[in-house]
Amino acid sequence: MTKNKQTSTPAPICYLEIPAPDIEASGHFYSSVFNWKITPSHLSDNAYWEFNTGDGHLTGGLDPSIPISTGGANDISKGHRYRGNVTTSLC
Repeated sequence: MTKNKQTSTPAPICYLEIPAPDIEASGHFYSSVFNWKITPSHLSDNAYWEFNTGDGHLTGGLDPSIPISTGGANDISKGHRYRGNVTTSLC
């Protein structure tokens, strides 16, 4: 009996939310270190800032409402992974 071998290509991360208790300092950090374009979201009265990496692959947000933690858990049931309170969505 021959077994079928399935190979899978890892799904890239296309969306990322990062905890940012000091949103202005976080925005400046990610902009200067990674050259991301960061703008206040038009949906949230500057309480949430969106970023774009410029390569067309990764977007996301800086969210001051997400508490910073050192732990984390995975929940991939809806295509999301949570690790240390950073939320990612797989494409």
